[in-house]
Amino acid sequence: MYTAKDVGNLISKMYDECGSGSDEESKFVAVLKEYEVYSYIIDEENMLGLVGTLNAYLAPRDIDELYKDLIDCLSEDEEYYTAEDVQDILFNELSSANFKVETFKEAGVMTNNKGIVLYMNDGQEFQIEINGSF
Repeated sequence: MYTAKDVGNLISKMYDECGSGSDEESKFVAVLKEYEVYSYIIDEENMLGLVGTLNAYLAPRDIDELYKDLIDCLSEDEEYYTAEDVQDILFNELSSANFKVETFKEAGVMTNNKGIVLYMNDGQEFQIEINGSF
């Protein structure tokens, strides 16, 4: 599940990469307005204020959905991967290479983060956590 900090980092990245008045900016601004947080976010001067605003006005599930909707908005023009996308890619590649692999969720790892557990033939076990970096 994505957090307010994840959304804040993504919004900052989007503002940095988009020119003012660009098509890209208008797309993600529309998403922020849909969640009724645009007016609060646009007035914030720092990340701490942005994260606090998101936490104050949105439930955790809504924050997660906002993040996914913002990624979808970006994905129309460029290829962006979420942590879940990368988890699926690694899972499929390692599974096809005859490794025993489980997602964190399947393996019962107590976290909301995305990742996989890789089981080696000699009994070793590796946990690979996937975190996006913006």
